[in-house]
Amino acid sequence: MARNLSLADKLALIYTSAGSQRNVAALTGLSHQKVGRILKGEYAPDSKILSDPGLRAAIDVALSIHTDIARAQARADGLPFSADLPVYYARLPFKVTKKVEYIDRFTGEVKEKRVPVIDPATGKQKVVKGDRIAAQNTHWLSNELRNAWIATTVKTKKFYAASVGSFVNLKKYNAKADARFRGKERTEKQQRWREQLKAREAAQKPGELDSAPIFTKYVAVGQDGFSPLTAVNNIQDQLRQKHEPATGEPGTFLAQQILLQLDTRRMESPRHEASKASIPAPRKKAPRKPR
Repeated sequence: MARNLSLADKLALIYTSAGSQRNVAALTGLSHQKVGRILKGEYAPDSKILSDPGLRAAIDVALSIHTDIARAQARADGLPFSADLPVYYARLPFKVTKKVEYIDRFTGEVKEKRVPVIDPATGKQKVVKGDRIAAQNTHWLSNELRNAWIATTVKTKKFYAASVGSFVNLKKYNAKADARFRGKERTEKQQRWREQLKAREAAQKPGELDSAPIFTKYVAVGQDGFSPLTAVNNIQDQLRQKHEPATGEPGTFLAQQILLQLDTRRMESPRHEASKASIPAPRKKAPRKPR
């Protein structure tokens, strides 16, 4: 059943492939100022501008073009796609490496290390489509639309983990984190992460916006993970508690991208064998009865 989308919803979906208000404006034929005002909800719901048939038709045509682009990319990358929620997403590039043996010149031991695999056609490191998937430019999606897309996508059981990234004010994020941990002892991993964030904050130049991408913890989804609703609620809680307090000002973006990890355990292609080996096998279940 078709989803009832507002004009802002439609522009937010188009933005996931266009990547900027100017590109959305070019596709719709609107000014980028008008695109921005619709996305920000600056027009009254009964505004004559929003009810203009020409404007609504232009946005619908642009959404149709965007949907075709998003569908084609999903098909090329072997990803599930819903025309009802046409968020553009794609496999991220993966730099190929291989293991080689070498002799440690100090100890004489034979050790292993990874080195780049060179593409003979280009003379550069070989790059292929990886198993990490990204929906970028998602910060204009409403919470409802973003959560619906995540739930619909993980229901396909093609993925085993999901995370959402925001562009936060790093100083505010660090201050909130310190407040949450006041009187508590951090684990070694949490302490290392705090030191990394503090180092990033210290490295920023005076007057420079202290902003940086921060991701929620990966949430297990699919066959061996949380249900779609539980996964969405888990991510939403992390965004509300940790990301929202450090966003909202210019240069920060809440839920700017969504990362998914493809579940290669269910894939038969030989090109995924290396990935399979690094992922725990799913729990065994009783065999299904023949249908």
